[in-house]
Amino acid sequence: MSKIFTFILIAFSFITFGQYEYSSWNIDTGGVIPPVVDSVFIEAEHFETITGIKYSGSGLSNDTVIGNLNTSPANYIETTVNFPVDSIAYMIQAPNAGTIVRNIVNGVDSTESESFQASSYELIGVKISLDAGDVLRIRCIANYVGIDYVIFYYNYTPTAVIPTPPEYDAEYSVEENWYAGTYLGDVPAGYDLVDGYSFADNYWFRVSNDSLFTMTSFDYELKESYDLSVFNGSEFKTLRVDIDNLTGKWDSNVKADADLAAKYYDVEIGDLLIVQPTNASNQIYYMAANSLPDTVASGSQIKIRGGFWRGIAMNLDIAQGDFASRRLTVTNWLGQVESAQGFGFINAYAVRFTGEYSAENRTGNINYRGDVDSSYQARQFGFYANNMWMNGIHAFAVGGEWSKVEIDHVEIDGAFTTGFNIKQDNGIGNPDSNHIHNNLVKNCINEGLYLGNTKAPPQQLISNTIVENNLFIANGSETQCQRLNGGNILRNNVTFTGLSISNSFQFNQSNAEQHSYPNGGNTSENNIAMGFAELGLFLYFNAGEAPVNGDTNYVRNNLYWKGRGHSGAYIHSSGDSITPIKISDLYFGEIGYDLDSFKVGFDTTGGVAIYSANTINPIIVERMTFDKTLQSSANTIENVTVIGGSRVDTISSPNFINAFGNHEFDPHRFYHWTAIKGPQSHNCEGCYYDGDPMYFRVGDVVPYRQLINHSHLDSAYRTVVYKCTTKHHGVEPGADEYWQDYWNILYYGPDSDVNPPYDFRLVEGTDYEVKGMGLNM
Repeated sequence: MSKIFTFILIAFSFITFGQYEYSSWNIDTGGVIPPVVDSVFIEAEHFETITGIKYSGSGLSNDTVIGNLNTSPANYIETTVNFPVDSIAYMIQAPNAGTIVRNIVNGVDSTESESFQASSYELIGVKISLDAGDVLRIRCIANYVGIDYVIFYYNYTPTAVIPTPPEYDAEYSVEENWYAGTYLGDVPAGYDLVDGYSFADNYWFRVSNDSLFTMTSFDYELKESYDLSVFNGSEFKTLRVDIDNLTGKWDSNVKADADLAAKYYDVEIGDLLIVQPTNASNQIYYMAANSLPDTVASGSQIKIRGGFWRGIAMNLDIAQGDFASRRLTVTNWLGQVESAQGFGFINAYAVRFTGEYSAENRTGNINYRGDVDSSYQARQFGFYANNMWMNGIHAFAVGGEWSKVEIDHVEIDGAFTTGFNIKQDNGIGNPDSNHIHNNLVKNCINEGLYLGNTKAPPQQLISNTIVENNLFIANGSETQCQRLNGGNILRNNVTFTGLSISNSFQFNQSNAEQHSYPNGGNTSENNIAMGFAELGLFLYFNAGEAPVNGDTNYVRNNLYWKGRGHSGAYIHSSGDSITPIKISDLYFGEIGYDLDSFKVGFDTTGGVAIYSANTINPIIVERMTFDKTLQSSANTIENVTVIGGSRVDTISSPNFINAFGNHEFDPHRFYHWTAIKGPQSHNCEGCYYDGDPMYFRVGDVVPYRQLINHSHLDSAYRTVVYKCTTKHHGVEPGADEYWQDYWNILYYGPDSDVNPPYDFRLVEGTDYEVKGMGLNM
């Protein structure tokens, strides 16, 4: 089987708890134990190898991975089971999503399982009932499939072979719909929860000073009890937590009355409490007109129970606030709200979406404060869009007709498309007076932020919107703001882009900032942009979309550092001849450097610091600082007024407090994953390259996408980040036999407590901090 999964299996081979036993047919695993499937726990100390496997078809054998189980009826795997079976699972590699594997029992079609991913290995579980002596035949009926192993799960325990699972060492209980952080009781002294994805239930709890606490608010209807594994360095113990059931208004999506307000200290009469999903898929879905359970008045709150949801979508047409007095608030409640399929809101007027803990404002939960110690740490924001690379939706979307919206203290991780997608492609209103601030967005395939629309003109225009103090890390393309009509400010954001694991756009379509101005009066200031594959700043005008106000557009006091494209900034205009663009106090460092032998654009030799083309609007340039002698707009385009003060000087590295554990953070050392030099193909899946092996130095960091199991999902992905410990070339982390000699796992994300530091605040007193750049807390 693939070496990446061999490592995972070895790492989890000591599992010693659960109610299910299992036996497996292993082709190339060396008898090691596969991870958990479909929340079915396995007993890993005792298992039997299935014998009597029959193969039919060209090239099938019992000592290699089956690489081509095709759709011919004569091509199959068959075995006779010798005990009752409850379910089976496959480790498969399908050429296309939609590959279907059929299970035939005693000659009769039984169940089918479908692959949702292409090319990469996928662990798929199927519920199936087999009696001892039944003949199971497995064959492919769509596309073809490679199979590494098949696991047979069963609840039949031969007492002479496998002992009865032990009793629980301790038992606890907690009421559903209660606060995260609740104390449950003491654990045996010296024991702590075991880390690892096979211990899925441990994810929802923590141990501190031999005391057990909840880390979420529980839903009895989702799961009635949780099994925990604790370890003291030499011995495991098994704990059980039961969830106490509630009924009636105590467990319904209702507007709070006096009883509910009295029970919860942060609830007031009139708040709308959302504690239950609206469908069997564990989603909150209120998208039809007037579909919310009740109206919500201005100043009240929609409070969503903390915990795991597959998706959250709401039409807020009957829950709109009053901007003149007080926004309506949508917040997490009782714990962190985690959504795998994102957050979607339409028709939001004067609404604040916040994951910030504030006792005064009754928002959030004390264990999820937002930015901890004024830095952006993973898993500390009240709203957590944890898409896990599963599908093509946006992580946090605001649409329909919206205006006067505030979004803050949201964490987005692993989005298959865009992080924030805040658009208005239809409707008649123009969004105004919005505020997007203090958010953490990372590992998204497309834009970290898309603000605006893509509808053909005439389009809605955005005015008086502030985007500030956001941290965008390793997203596939730009922070893009379209149709900014006037009064818009983008300030004190830090963007490190162009280094996602995959990218649905072309690899070079990765600008740190992309702004579209149909009018004047907009400002970009105090921002830091790093690692961009094409442009640090792409600014262009859209003529004739709004009455010209003649105000100046400012771009000032920004750092564009170590971009690998042709320009630090590119100005394009088909606009008017009235609205000026004033560019001042910008810093360009090492634009056009060579990373993975990748450069794009019109000048791949000199690296242009500022490039202007087709410009109609007057451009004023002053006090520019370049790290070396490069071209600038002053000598490449007419209609430019150079006031002066520009210079060539050393551009220093921004000194962050703790970015990925390195005070001297260097995008040179953070690579879009590849062990091979060469250009990336469009829609890269595995991100493998043709060319020469890449050389890595100690400290180089690479992200990688990997299939996992999640306690409330059938399958999902995580982002795994590796750090080079020994210089080498071409060794793939997690796959090569000796990869651990060269790489350390820096963190698991997005579904883990082990994460790197994201403290991208500048060290106090350093050059750019004194200039007021970066995150301003």
